[in-house]
Amino acid sequence: MTHTIGQSIPRIGARERVTGAQKYTADLAFPGALHVQLVHLDAARLAIRKIRRDYAARVPGVVAIFTADDLPQPMPRFGPAVADRPLLADDETRFYGEPVAVVAAETLDGAREAAMLLREHIEAEELPPVITVEQALDPASPLVQRPESRPNDANALTNILREWTFGWGTPPERAHLVLEREYRFPMVTHFAIEPHAFAAAPDESGVTIWSPTQHPFVLQRVVAACLGLPLARVRIVAPDPGGGFGGKGWPKFEPLLALLALETGRPVRLVLTLEETFQAARRTSAPHCRPVGHTRTVDLRVSPRCLSKPTCAAG
Repeated sequence: MTHTIGQSIPRIGARERVTGAQKYTADLAFPGALHVQLVHLDAARLAIRKIRRDYAARVPGVVAIFTADDLPQPMPRFGPAVADRPLLADDETRFYGEPVAVVAAETLDGAREAAMLLREHIEAEELPPVITVEQALDPASPLVQRPESRPNDANALTNILREWTFGWGTPPERAHLVLEREYRFPMVTHFAIEPHAFAAAPDESGVTIWSPTQHPFVLQRVVAACLGLPLARVRIVAPDPGGGFGGKGWPKFEPLLALLALETGRPVRLVLTLEETFQAARRTSAPHCRPVGHTRTVDLRVSPRCLSKPTCAAG
């Protein structure tokens, strides 16, 4: 019988981390893998008119270029709670950094060059974005999500995703002091030393995905539902994450990588830059709160009325 009480027990993985021997997702080698690069535009909301791929296709080593027109229709969508995020922007972009196309090439340099050329040959019209809570709630503002993507939703013709009203107790009719303040907080990005990295490979039973996800079973369920696959055909490998803080909890580009692997028949890998991480990875929405407090002597009663920026708002 092994006794551990009173002994110093080495932490699992500690030596590997401090010596640099730890293999994170971006460190893993996949023989024959294609390098993937996302193509996104410098605006929050754009109507996509035309994407010319002939220049990008001439780059040596380019194997595949995918736009929304090359994906299954209707466009597969995903999300941990609401499946409202398309694999690629179809008719328009709805947030800054949303990819409109993706390139897969034999080398990373080739993929980057092709993505740059593709970006330079996209015709798009900039549209007014919905950035603030006030804009989102204005009936005159454009809808962030198309109504047809929200079936059986009473709020489909609005920019309200969900609405709750909470209250406790009965405030006095007259109070010695009434406090009302308005608070705004900036958007927050979870920053980990490890970059966001994803890989996928087809196999005899379906597809295997490597991701530093904090919720592998959620990822498996979301990818299977998005691609219309049985759950047993989606396998998730979750290497130790190099930091997460909640920012690696939900699916991001894993469904897209899984589709690329199945379409090309080869392993594919994507490592986001820090800029892409800040643009496209999960981040806390900027809240706007207006709490109201009523006091009588030492009695304090607070009725918070909070509005939160829609996660998928074009901003």
